[in-house]
Amino acid sequence: MPTQRYGEDFIILDADGPGQLIGFIYGVNLLDDVDRWSHGGADNIYIDGDGQYPSLIRGIGGEDTFGTGSGGVLHPPATHLYSEMPYYEHIDVGDARATHRIVGYRFFEHDTILFQKSLHMRFGTMQNDISSVAYWYQESPVRPYFEIPPSDKRELGINLPKGSYDLPLPSNGEWWLCGPFGNSNNCAIETDLPVELEFDPETTYDGMHEDGSPWLINSPGQYHGYSSEVSVPNFESDFNNNLSVARWIKRTANHGFIDFNHVFRPQVRLVAVTHEGVALARCILNSPKDMEANLRISWDDHLILRINGDQRYDLGNHKSFLTKEVSISLREGNNVIILKLSNMSNVGSPKSSSPESANHGGWAFTFQAMSNDGQVLIPELV
Repeated sequence: MPTQRYGEDFIILDADGPGQLIGFIYGVNLLDDVDRWSHGGADNIYIDGDGQYPSLIRGIGGEDTFGTGSGGVLHPPATHLYSEMPYYEHIDVGDARATHRIVGYRFFEHDTILFQKSLHMRFGTMQNDISSVAYWYQESPVRPYFEIPPSDKRELGINLPKGSYDLPLPSNGEWWLCGPFGNSNNCAIETDLPVELEFDPETTYDGMHEDGSPWLINSPGQYHGYSSEVSVPNFESDFNNNLSVARWIKRTANHGFIDFNHVFRPQVRLVAVTHEGVALARCILNSPKDMEANLRISWDDHLILRINGDQRYDLGNHKSFLTKEVSISLREGNNVIILKLSNMSNVGSPKSSSPESANHGGWAFTFQAMSNDGQVLIPELV
């Protein structure tokens, strides 16, 4: 109350498996009309990032989740068995554009969503007041992830920023993230960037963005009519006023998942538009001795893995979400792990210089490290 514009998605559910997601109800009180209510993002369901078979379900647009169109605005209320918008209130505030309150629901009856280890579900947002109810089964005791605010804090118009009543989520390690970098003609993914070979959390880097890039918020080549007056959300630091400059940010993994879209995203309309780029994630694996270890990594789109600066693996490109296991050699003490991940154009988008992606702008990975004797190695910052 309100949520962030094009930033941290709204958390609907964080659950421990084994279990099954049944469905959810989602309500929006529109405050932010920079974009249609749903197009700050869509539904993103992160499944078993800390398990054997990680997967990511990424929606194409918020309204599509509920079986509607055009952002859900001017939608006649209706009910069906598994998805719809039964509540729509049009509010005349004197502007040319509609202001509204809406509620949609979605139940996964014939498209069952099971999870073994964990499920983390978010929904893309603008700066609106949002509420939700999730329905799920799980075998283990339910772990709360927020406290219910008192009634006077739940009224319309009361600001309730993220963190006010949130409880800590399970930590699967911490990473340094650096980006965004432009990737015209795959220049960033195919080249060893200075940021891969040195580390100083205070250092900034040229983002390698061309004129007209959506990463250049204040550039003349604005996309979709955006101007420099559009406010920029404050993520974990205030650097996002200029995404042309790449720099380091700390990030905690959610059940093994890191999603670059939550940290590096230009303020450009429409959820299904993909902004080509590259970002890096850096962590330390502390090994008790010289040994062999196994990495299980899932990602989209193109991933480069670097270990201690000298072991480099090109794990290739995948249009959706690919899992691979890699055997590596670790030395006793701290080992530097760097993942470099691209974000590519959508299928059906304007012709691009890089390969196409099929998951509507997904830019995420999961990471698990385990020694040969079964010891889990947790990513650390130092």
